[in-house]
Amino acid sequence: MTYLLTSDLKQRTGRILDAAIRQPQFVIRGGALFVIAKVEADAALLAAADQATGLQISRPGLTEAERTHRNAILRSLDDAEGW
Repeated sequence: MTYLLTSDLKQRTGRILDAAIRQPQFVIRGGALFVIAKVEADAALLAAADQATGLQISRPGLTEAERTHRNAILRSLDDAEGW
């Protein structure tokens, strides 16, 4: 099993995601192990929606208020600067 560093993820994102289609990829960041793996989209979205209190899965035809709320939530989850 190969463990990637976040610097590998930055440099080879496309290759790593392509490889994750075939088998899980493991990334270590700050002592935590993350797994990147292919999942069934419908099941993953439903599971995430169940865990996220007050959030809804995006759907076509969002109102401006819903879109603003969704974007605010997504911005608060984005820690890309730390990667």
